[in-house]
Parts: sequence; structure tokens; C-alpha cells
Amino acid sequence: MKFYYLDTIFNFGKYEGKTLKDVASEDIMYIEWCIMTVESFVMDKLTVDEIKKINAGFLSIEGPSEALEDKIEEYNNEQMWQQQREEDRQSNDYGSNWNNEHYDDGLDLDQQSPEWWDSL
Repeated sequence: MKFYYLDTIFNFGKYEGKTLKDVASEDIMYIEWCIMTVESFVMDKLTVDEIKKINAGFLSIEGPSEALEDKIEEYNNEQMWQQQREEDRQSNDYGSNWNNEHYDDGLDLDQQSPEWWDSL
């Protein structure tokens, strides 16, 4: 996912080369369309609040507003999953079977030594 901020420049579509702030001033419906149809298009609450200062009608209808909430929730869930995975790696709970003296990174699993298999 790509977070868009007021100074983020569009690299696609009819407003390619313009900032989110420029597009918000010119065509708020396009931003709502992006939220609904561009899978990776997301923005944080601060950016939403800033856009509402430019155009008070921004996200006044359910579809785009719900889509943005869903994307933020998906992003947060992904971040929590990645954080947990990193914590597991650091605590060596995740992948600990790979970090022993008998494991050879240069070999596939079915090619590992009997000593590695016995250590599992």
C-alpha cells in the first residue's frame, strides 16, 4: 500500500504529475474514485482532515469512507503481522530450526544432513 499525503505526486491517471493537494482542490471526486478503485491508494487521518479543510464534502458518502477505513485496517493488520514476525525472529521462536550448526543454506530441505533432521 502507498500512503498519499498532501505533497504526494500522482504517478498515474489524468492527474499524473500533480500533488494530492492540487487534485483535492480541483477534483475531489477523483480522490474518492482512487480510494474505491486503486487497491494501493490510502491516506492517514491527518491527510483526510487536511483535505476536508480544502473541500468539506470529502468522504461525505459511505462508499469511499468505508473503503478507506477498510484499507487502513488492512494496513494496520499487516503491520501488526510483520511486527509479530520480526519479534518472533528476534526471539528465535520463528525459524529456530534453521539456525543450528547442521543447517546448510546452500541446500534444499530434502538435501539437509541427517544430523539436521535429527536436531528437529
